[in-house]
Amino acid sequence: MALEVYGNWGKLFCDSKTGQVISYDRSNSDSESLTDGYHDITRIDIDRYRREHGYEYGLVDILYVGYWYGPDNAYAVPERV
Repeated sequence: MALEVYGNWGKLFCDSKTGQVISYDRSNSDSESLTDGYHDITRIDIDRYRREHGYEYGLVDILYVGYWYGPDNAYAVPERV
């Protein structure tokens, strides 16, 4: 089962057990710039999301999830809890 994480720059489809990004759809992105977007997000923090929100399926705003991104695997905390 996949967790769909959406935001202004499109939608990420993530494995609901591991948080690993399966695919990224930027077709509904608010930006036309290829440097904007979620293309560098590798995994969402599914464990933290479960603890804070208690569910793991469906459509989720990206502001509610932490995630790892970029070549250094940096971590971004959720903007909203």
